[in-house]
Amino acid sequence: MKKSKISALALLSALAFAACGSDPIPPQVTAEAAYIAPPIPRLDPAFQSFQVDAEKPEIIKISNGGSLKFQPNALLDAEGKPVKGKVNIKYREFHNAVDIMLSGIPMFYSEGSQKGHFQTAGMFELRAELDGKPLKLDPKKPTLVRMASYEMGDDYDFFSLVEENRAGWKKLGHSKPEINVEKKKKIDKIKSKLKNITQLDKNHFVFSFDGVLDATFDNNYSDISEKGASVSKSKAQKYGIDQLDMPGHTRFDHKGARYASSLVLWKNLGGKKFPDWMRDQKKVYGHDLVPTGKSGVFQLIATNIDKTTTFKTEIEFVMPLKSLFAYSPEHWANNYATAMKEVESEMERMKREVDAFRSFEVAGMGIFNYD
Repeated sequence: MKKSKISALALLSALAFAACGSDPIPPQVTAEAAYIAPPIPRLDPAFQSFQVDAEKPEIIKISNGGSLKFQPNALLDAEGKPVKGKVNIKYREFHNAVDIMLSGIPMFYSEGSQKGHFQTAGMFELRAELDGKPLKLDPKKPTLVRMASYEMGDDYDFFSLVEENRAGWKKLGHSKPEINVEKKKKIDKIKSKLKNITQLDKNHFVFSFDGVLDATFDNNYSDISEKGASVSKSKAQKYGIDQLDMPGHTRFDHKGARYASSLVLWKNLGGKKFPDWMRDQKKVYGHDLVPTGKSGVFQLIATNIDKTTTFKTEIEFVMPLKSLFAYSPEHWANNYATAMKEVESEMERMKREVDAFRSFEVAGMGIFNYD
């Protein structure tokens, strides 16, 4: 068990803030104070409520990625008989000092020579009721609680709060975190989607207008001869990309296919500005593409007509120009905006999911703590 790191100053500040305009202090009573006594009842952290069918196996999924797994006929009434129909499940988690303090849950632990305040790696409370009456859990049919945890350490034990006779916390076992595999898969999926989203800009370029014509008419020289004049030299720029004026069709291999450099949309990865002479075919001797070992990435080496100047930068294969021109510039812009909205929405959902979980089978309702 770890000693508490809860800041007294933080708790006092929270209480002072919460007390402003809070409920009036109740008069003193002679009855024994409640074991679980929220200091400011209206700020007691709220439960999440779920409806389940008591006679069926049910899995409740929590928004942060956690879950509650109920076995069929596991919920019992006061007489110990299984209940039927829809029941209300109440669940809440505590992950910070302020929420724990506002709940009024006692955090002092005493067992043998071990005494002190908990430093929680996550705490939860599980209750069930039918028609407003509390239900019990059949100890032979425990519920698996997979709770989100923001602590990755594996030196935490699992405790339950025994409320009867104020017995306090009882150790039930040891807890190790499990990586949130589902979150990792979702993030990998988002990364994959991002790779397939193309935002056209001036870092994307084509080698020449000749390549634009070839891609537009699918290398049909008869069509190029007849209709080529109708294609504006600014076609590439309408897509928001840059256009050089480089001679030649350097051949290269990518993912089992062979391409001509002039028939491909490229992305300049080096961040280097292309020199003016690469925009005038009469001033260019030629260019080479040297594989870098990274998929689709090449070193572009261009040489001027006098062979006195060489320009080098890394460029990346994006797509064949034919694929680019299959859609309008507006399509690419709208497609990017729509896809990015989806990615941003998914990333926002990911923020609510934690990197790890702690799982334990509980054989009763109540308050449980990883410490």
